[in-house]
Amino acid sequence: GYESGVDAAVNLAKAGKQSTVLASTATWNVQTKDPSFELAPYTADRLREVTAAGFSPRPRLLAPLRVRRVERALGGGYNVVAEWKAAEPQLHPRSLRNAFTN
Repeated sequence: GYESGVDAAVNLAKAGKQSTVLASTATWNVQTKDPSFELAPYTADRLREVTAAGFSPRPRLLAPLRVRRVERALGGGYNVVAEWKAAEPQLHPRSLRNAFTN
């Protein structure tokens, strides 16, 4: 889950650009029996590299959010309108994933 968004954030960070990932679930901290709910190990390793202390700029990882709409900004670019969701129960409270921090 969320492979393309996280992959884009990793590539932007490695290019020296700031990015923010908005997700309905913090898939970067999930490990389940169903791999469709978590990041692939390769993607998780790449994300861990660019969220490590000392790496700059580190992508911001925000969840749980629900994106309501995307609007064109007056000065160019876009504004994302989102709201925080209620925290979802952990599928596996003892995640085997190393937690990501920003």
